[in-house]
Parts: sequence; C-alpha cells; structure tokens
Amino acid sequence: MNQLETYWQNLKPNEQLLLKCAGAIFALFVIVMLIIRPLNNKIEKAEKALLQQQELVQYVKQSAAKIKGSGQGKVAASGSLSQIINVSSRRAQINISKMQPKDDTLRLTIEAVEFNKLLPWLESLVEQSGLTISAIDINRGAEPGMVSISRLVVEK
Repeated sequence: MNQLETYWQNLKPNEQLLLKCAGAIFALFVIVMLIIRPLNNKIEKAEKALLQQQELVQYVKQSAAKIKGSGQGKVAASGSLSQIINVSSRRAQINISKMQPKDDTLRLTIEAVEFNKLLPWLESLVEQSGLTISAIDINRGAEPGMVSISRLVVEK
C-alpha cells in the first residue's frame, strides 16, 4: 500500500486529476454494464411476456364471446343435456372434472385442457348440438397452451 501512496504523491496534480476522472468513468461504465443494462433487458422481456399474455386474454375473450353468441336459433340435438356433453367431450378428448345439473342448465368444471381442443369443442356444442353457452370462466393453465375452466354453463 505504501508503494501506491508514494506513486500517487509523485504524480503531478494534472495526472492525479486525469486518473480520478478515468476512475470515475470506469466506475460508471461498470455500473451501467453490470447493473442497469441487465435490468433493462429483463424489463424488456417482461414487457414482451405481458403483451403476449394480454393478446392471449383478448383472443380468449373474443373466442368465448363468438362461441357464446353464435348458438342462437339452432336445432337442438336429441338426448339429455348431460348425455350430449358426455358424448361430445369424449369425442373431443376433453375430461370434465365436475358436472352439476340445475333445471335446464348444466354447470361444468374442466381442470386442464388444451386451448386448441377447447375452442372447436365449444363451437361444436353450439353449432352442431344447438346448445347455448351462457357463462364461461377461462383461466390460464400451468403449462403453455393449457387452460382450465372454472365455470362453463351450458343450456339447451
């Protein structure tokens, strides 16, 4: 440490000032490269992920509204409501967790289903079976492309 102090004191004041400025610039560079830049990169990634999730939510809402509203004036399929749902869900390879009948409606819960399987199934319920989807709550699943339905109310 003595050698460093001796070296520093042997420098001219201009050289000391130059080294101080260079040290400050180097410290600023290190702060920017090691702290600020990685934080900005993480913020950009998070913003992209948020935008993708918002687009997915918007798409799900539009699709649900389309499915919900497209069933008006259709010919009803024969059989009970639960029978129609059971047959069509088996055909679409969708596992229904819970089925609760109430009057002329059926409330369904589906724990995990591929979103790309769900939409065609819902469309077939409306278009082919003549059912009406009066309410649906879709939640994002644990894996990409998977959703869960906490409430799907179907009526004949």
